[in-house]
Amino acid sequence: MEIQETSVSYCQACGKDFKHLDIVYFAVWDNNIVCQKCAEAHHEKELRVYVDGEKARGNRVGKHD
Repeated sequence: MEIQETSVSYCQACGKDFKHLDIVYFAVWDNNIVCQKCAEAHHEKELRVYVDGEKARGNRVGKHD
């Protein structure tokens, strides 16, 4: 199972800031990215991982300087 990435850097329900590679959720009903705590209220949700674009650039396979 592959977890999709998201660049949304905060919970769209409570405003919590995410850290690079935090496990978060996509709430299907309202199309929001939410933290684990806020995801408890959602029955339909999908796993996502928050990827900070700045930090990810240095970690990608095949990066050339």
